[in-house]
Amino acid sequence: NFAHHKAPITSVAWSPWEAPMLAAAAADNTVTIWDLSLERDPEAEAAMAAEAEQAEAPDDLPAQLLFVHQGQKDVKEVRWH
Repeated sequence: NFAHHKAPITSVAWSPWEAPMLAAAAADNTVTIWDLSLERDPEAEAAMAAEAEQAEAPDDLPAQLLFVHQGQKDVKEVRWH
């Protein structure tokens, strides 16, 4: 159960190469890519943040969310190429 998009999902496409990956387009003008095989690992995140001196990921950001593309208007369909 994910609650990332702020408007209805308009299209979902499963990756033909990686079974747990999907792309989703929404009426909020975003296209997201997800890897449903991933789980959040707080210990690994803390170790990476300490080594790279990066800010921690927000708690409300799903670990499965790989990429967000914003700026498209009225995306109705996503496909893998």
